[in-house]
Amino acid sequence: MRRPGLQQVVQAGAVALAIVGCRTPPPKSGDTLRISPPPQTLPTEKCVGCPREPQLSNVIADVNGTAVLALAAPRFAQLGRDQRLLAYWTSQAAAAGDPVALDQSYRHNLRIARLLRGILSRPQAVPAAMLPRLRAFARVVWLNHGLHDYETGRKEVPAFTLSDLRAAALAAQASGADLGTGSISLEYALRALEGPLFDPRVVPVRTAHAGDLTASAVNLYAGVTLRDLRGFPERYPLDSRLVKEDRALIEEVQRVPAAAAALDRALAFAAPPQRAVLEPLSEFLRTGEPEPLRTAERAWLEAAGPVDFFAGFLDRSADPRGRKAIFGAMVGVADPDHTAALAAIAQAMRKPVAVEALQLAAASGALRPGCEPPKCSRSSPTRRWRPTCAAALRRFAFPSSRCARCRADRRTRSLSKRLAPT
Repeated sequence: MRRPGLQQVVQAGAVALAIVGCRTPPPKSGDTLRISPPPQTLPTEKCVGCPREPQLSNVIADVNGTAVLALAAPRFAQLGRDQRLLAYWTSQAAAAGDPVALDQSYRHNLRIARLLRGILSRPQAVPAAMLPRLRAFARVVWLNHGLHDYETGRKEVPAFTLSDLRAAALAAQASGADLGTGSISLEYALRALEGPLFDPRVVPVRTAHAGDLTASAVNLYAGVTLRDLRGFPERYPLDSRLVKEDRALIEEVQRVPAAAAALDRALAFAAPPQRAVLEPLSEFLRTGEPEPLRTAERAWLEAAGPVDFFAGFLDRSADPRGRKAIFGAMVGVADPDHTAALAAIAQAMRKPVAVEALQLAAASGALRPGCEPPKCSRSSPTRRWRPTCAAALRRFAFPSSRCARCRADRRTRSLSKRLAPT
């Protein structure tokens, strides 16, 4: 479960204000999903272009051998008031899309996450023998952003039984915890989760690329097969869920009005180039229409600034068809001192499992999603870089080998940037 390349990026001194690539927002006070041991400074290997001082970080958890780090962002304190507020509100927009991403990844994810969070909000009520196992599994769900392993796609099964979970849930509920079951009785909710949560044979993989759509856990299709989609014109191929009702296909458009409202709040603190991104992006998240997203992508290519941000349906790797995307977002602060080292590391990445490393590099100003054709036919070094990166932005996790040569240094990026021939 360890992320190859992520620790090297940290050792090189990556500075990121917030990476919210379908990740839950920081826990509130009293939340037990997070632990805070003493700060640790990671050692730095000697390399050309690396900063002299390592970046300070806190190891806040260790989940099955994967260290979860809280990285210092000293550049944030050097931002002006407006840019700091811009970073805050865009981060709130990213966090607002988190429930959407959970639900897209697996239709039971959101209920399980709410149940775990509700129980752990009353740790004093949970049986002492159950609490460590519950916390350990909650961290796995948080890190993977769902039940399925982030890298392998296999479902993670808890180290406790349904009876253990029922006892903990009843105790937490008696202490006043909100378990997110709404008007449904707790017993009914737990019974509905028995197979999806405890049986490894029930939807064992997040994405089954070799099988039909019904074999995948992702919640992008409901009762739909590949045969049903033959000749079906999708108006919202990126941000919709396809449902089959009475032999008819329906596109349920994913809208994130809470994220749009947060972006509207950010407008008051944005510079004109940043407003050109925020306004259409807010419209897209509110309506789901594709044209505002294309406008935001074009504006994003030119919006160089100390705070970098984008949000939307970015990760297509979870869709067996490679069309629909899971919600994700990133907010970052440019750090010129670390750009050179990050650019070298990000460009050396060859595997899609290093998604976080690439996002850290992007948020630190070392890499912007740009995509050159696999076989470059440029005959002149004056050929301009054109926004073919829009497609790469929607993939963002770079799952395709066609994007292996993505190279964009944000310090010198513009639509008139000249690229040397390969």
